[in-house]
Amino acid sequence: MNLLHFFRRSVFAPAERLSQKDCVTQRTDLLQHDPRLSIFDLFPDFILILNSYRQIVFSNKSMNAFLGIESPELIIGMRPGEALHCSHADNDTGGCGTTEFCRVCGGPLAIMSILKDQTPGIQECEISTAEGNSLNLRVWTFRFEYDNKSFVLCIMRDIANEKYRHFLEHIFFHDLTNIGAGIYNLLSLIGDNPENYTKYSGMLVCLAKEILDEIGAQRDLLDAESGTISIHIDTVPCLYLMNSVKTLFSGNPTAEGKNIVIPDNIEDVSFQSDPRLLTRILGNMVKNALEASKKDESVTISCQRKDSHIIFAVHNNSSMAEEVKLQVFKRAFSTKGKGRGLGTYSIKLLTERYLHGTVSFTSTQAQGTTFYAEFPMQFPVSSTPEKK
Repeated sequence: MNLLHFFRRSVFAPAERLSQKDCVTQRTDLLQHDPRLSIFDLFPDFILILNSYRQIVFSNKSMNAFLGIESPELIIGMRPGEALHCSHADNDTGGCGTTEFCRVCGGPLAIMSILKDQTPGIQECEISTAEGNSLNLRVWTFRFEYDNKSFVLCIMRDIANEKYRHFLEHIFFHDLTNIGAGIYNLLSLIGDNPENYTKYSGMLVCLAKEILDEIGAQRDLLDAESGTISIHIDTVPCLYLMNSVKTLFSGNPTAEGKNIVIPDNIEDVSFQSDPRLLTRILGNMVKNALEASKKDESVTISCQRKDSHIIFAVHNNSSMAEEVKLQVFKRAFSTKGKGRGLGTYSIKLLTERYLHGTVSFTSTQAQGTTFYAEFPMQFPVSSTPEKK
């Protein structure tokens, strides 16, 4: 048995693995021992059999079709995250399961649980792929023994639509209901009194605009994920963009009792990008910062030019726990409860896939949390500026 080692120590699951040749031998032995394994090819779920080193020795047709491979031998010896192109799997600690991000990933957690405790596990797993896509999976694991060796039957189900439905239910049954209730209460106050209409009309307009913005943001996210979003490049003055976002969120319920600050020394430069998507991105950054802030605290929006790029920063005084930091940009993760979590995901999706930018953040107890979005001053001419 050829056992491979890695020089840098894993921070979670063991890094050691068998050679690809040994994994192929295990696959052959399993199929010869029990030809009934081929029945898994009839299942619509993704099904893998892993050895005790968490390496793939069998994959069913559904999994192979999803990966776009004709021969299952192409992924024999890989770990699940490696086969699925997880952005954290290509590392120097030993691949899938060995990084700090793997400590909060449901896939490695379910696999390690069954290997250690022999208790069938079920976890939810979100994978951000190296290509910039996002996978939501529910993972079941079961352990069995063959030839004095331990193996794991791993069943994975695509639950992206389920997650997205839960999010939509939250938006339309919670957020929009609250906004609608606010409109109803204002209309009740106005009654037939024209003076009351003059008094409250501005608030009505803000609430109506908030509804349209929620719907528009959802439409843009759906289009962005499907690759059908339209990109319209124009000249964007930085200060105008920041003031627009500040005005947009000043009347938002999340801003009540809080301050949105733009420093006086901001350099008013302009750059080429899509104004509407930039407003979505910066708006989500500000909204997240407001939700993380307490009353009487400030959220600061700033920007600076760095060589041929412009960097926007949104700062608040709170800090994030380490486990939160590891999951910030996942599609279904949120500290705000079920059905939330698309804010930071959409920031990354729109910035990096469509506007040729990058996003990052820092968060410490001493300095608070700052999200950054960096964009090129000139939109790349090789890019198609508009999709229809």
